[in-house]
Amino acid sequence: MQNTYSKYIHAKIRAILTLFHLSFFVCHLAYGVHGNSPHSYNATENILLACGSSYSFPSEDQTRTWFGDNSSQYFPLFETQYNASIASAAPQNPRSSSEKYFLQARLSHSPFTYIFNLTAGQKFIRLYFYPTLYPEFDNSKAFFSVKAGSFTLLSNFSASFTAAAIGQDTFFKEFCLNVEEGEKLNITFTPSPDYQQAYAFVNGIEIVSMPTNLYYTEASSKALKFLHRPTDPTYSIENSTALETVYRVNIGGRLISPHLDTGMFRTWFGSYADYLTYVRPDYLRYNSSMPLNFSQMANYTAPAEVYQSAMTMGLDQEINANYNLTWEFPVDSAFTYFVRLHFCEFQIEITKVGDRVFQVDIANETAENHLDIIALGNGNGVPIYKDYAVIIIGKGNEKKLNLSVALHPTAKWMSTYSDATLSGVEIFKVDNYGNLAGPNPDALINSPQFYSFFGVNGKQKAQFPFQFLFLRTVATNNFDDILIIGNGGFGNVYKGWLINNEATPVAIKRLNPGSQQGAVEFTTEIEMFSQLRHRHLVSLIGYCDDGGEMILDNIGPESLKKFGEVAVSCLHEDRNKRPSMNEVVHGLEFALQLQKSEDKDDEVGEIDKGKMPVENYGTDDDSDLLFTDYLEF
Repeated sequence: MQNTYSKYIHAKIRAILTLFHLSFFVCHLAYGVHGNSPHSYNATENILLACGSSYSFPSEDQTRTWFGDNSSQYFPLFETQYNASIASAAPQNPRSSSEKYFLQARLSHSPFTYIFNLTAGQKFIRLYFYPTLYPEFDNSKAFFSVKAGSFTLLSNFSASFTAAAIGQDTFFKEFCLNVEEGEKLNITFTPSPDYQQAYAFVNGIEIVSMPTNLYYTEASSKALKFLHRPTDPTYSIENSTALETVYRVNIGGRLISPHLDTGMFRTWFGSYADYLTYVRPDYLRYNSSMPLNFSQMANYTAPAEVYQSAMTMGLDQEINANYNLTWEFPVDSAFTYFVRLHFCEFQIEITKVGDRVFQVDIANETAENHLDIIALGNGNGVPIYKDYAVIIIGKGNEKKLNLSVALHPTAKWMSTYSDATLSGVEIFKVDNYGNLAGPNPDALINSPQFYSFFGVNGKQKAQFPFQFLFLRTVATNNFDDILIIGNGGFGNVYKGWLINNEATPVAIKRLNPGSQQGAVEFTTEIEMFSQLRHRHLVSLIGYCDDGGEMILDNIGPESLKKFGEVAVSCLHEDRNKRPSMNEVVHGLEFALQLQKSEDKDDEVGEIDKGKMPVENYGTDDDSDLLFTDYLEF
């Protein structure tokens, strides 16, 4: 009893101390970052909290400081007395980021809450995640919810599934909400009750003030055009609303890192061909010599670099008349979305009203019949933006739908140049009665790398008998040579992963553009693998024949896993640690045995299975063939 009571008293005292110390800590950070800022906006609050860390350190760009929460002063408040969270170090450094805050995490099997004392106003909240194998925590059990104030930001959320979907081992989620005068902002992480031993975790929390009404509606005159609603054509983003940033894209240019933003530390992802359904890269435009005139909006709305680049259709009237310049952005179904399009006329040919007039469609609804950027801005070199709201509702159980943005020139007689242009896109999910949480990714997911890899550009035309398919690493590295595990006359074979509650390895065979084989051979292989059943053939689970890509996906999970281990060991940097040829052969024989064992247990009738031949690879004399013909189908 005495120990139990002591724990109870300790928890209560720590909770009280947390309220005091976090309040002091946040105020110290909020007013300690001011000075001679190079940005056009100076945030009232600029809070960086490294969760699970016991020390402070500079951000990678050296412009800000992350403060650790793992000390006697800055622990979060725990909602249960006896099941406190722990701080843990990541067992390995992430591949996709060198930021130090990803090296620590706060994890707990019970809810925990951070409390922030903030000034009144609209804020960005960014949550940072590195889903890896933390000691004593099963990565597959990390399902949790996150609430900020009264808003549910995430529910039954799997950071692992999300990381796999976007092809990055680290990522962040960004939200916008308003804090009223005198309010404290509570951010609570709660393990999902639907899973035994579920836990919640977070690596970093960032809170940054935003200018008043940058994204929120100042007055009815600033209301968004509400598409699909002819009887109620306007929509307001009020202070009682929360937003999730789904996309922020510099359409014609490079990635713009947070420290290059206008003072809000937003990330503007580079686009190039991402999300495009039809790619004409020759028509990326850039002009840094024309001075920008921010007469129509505040200069912190977006970085100047966004307005100095764009993607256009080109000046060929005949070609432009027959297609739409279209981007498709996968989004969660059953939500309203706030879409902001950024424009600026900087081409030397476009100088006066009527030179370039075009139509804008969003989600297959006409947003603008005759958009003339020079007319709206009263000149060229004037950045402008246009805001819209649209409801995305699927049929049945559809979780993801494409929110399209399509541009098309008006009739020739209405415009000197039959062309269209776009510089930037921001898309926000609007809360649905206090909820912003969407489903975990489990199908063809919203990843630009994924669509680029398969050549389907978001149309999801590829035929996949298995529902949960995502080729994580191959898609991320855009057919990186380091992932080649075989090749032949048709093309290279790459290693990837199938997401079906766990990461299962798959082999992806991609037609080499220079190959002498083509459509006939590709079709023959599909027909053959769909009909043949043999113990020496891996199973065909899907193919893609779209956008110039011809790709087969074949899998023998345990066998391929073993083969991959052998291949990786042969590539070890230390040659002394590489296996001998006899060890390689034994490893391949074991992989074959695993495959034979799978065949005996396989009574599934969806697609005929088979395995890869390995009988001839028994001596060192065959070493030059080992990784070239082994996976030749």
